[in-house]
Amino acid sequence: MPPQIPNLPLRDIHIPNAINHFPPAIGWWILIFATPIVLFAIYWLIKFITRKTPIKLAKQQLQLISTNNQSDLEKIIEISILIRRTAISVHSRTKCASLAGIKWLEFLDQSMHDTEFTQGIGKCLEFINYQKTPPKNINVIELIQLTQRWITAQKKYL
Repeated sequence: MPPQIPNLPLRDIHIPNAINHFPPAIGWWILIFATPIVLFAIYWLIKFITRKTPIKLAKQQLQLISTNNQSDLEKIIEISILIRRTAISVHSRTKCASLAGIKWLEFLDQSMHDTEFTQGIGKCLEFINYQKTPPKNINVIELIQLTQRWITAQKKYL
């Protein structure tokens, strides 16, 4: 025969109350506030990395000019136009758009802290837009290298 179980003063099993959904745990609060911040940071980072700055565009355009099969005069004119556009984009329009001749070359030298434009190979850019023949003894490769150095020197102005 089974043993007898004495009557003990036991209470019934109580089921706990349902868990409230508010206030949420601390992890949910962190997730709610961190998600927009992280999404904004990702958006800004992608926008920053993929932006087309005048410097990047100028370097790409200079690469195209150097690989084109144009005459030396056409290349020099294209370089002159590229430098002018880049200067207007990087500096204010009022500061450099109206400059011409030696003032233009001095402006270009100012940003490089050099005299390659007023006294060196860049002097050919002074009146190139008004010439029908290319200047004599001008090495276009050196002019492209000078333009590359000038474009690189413009990063501090952005």
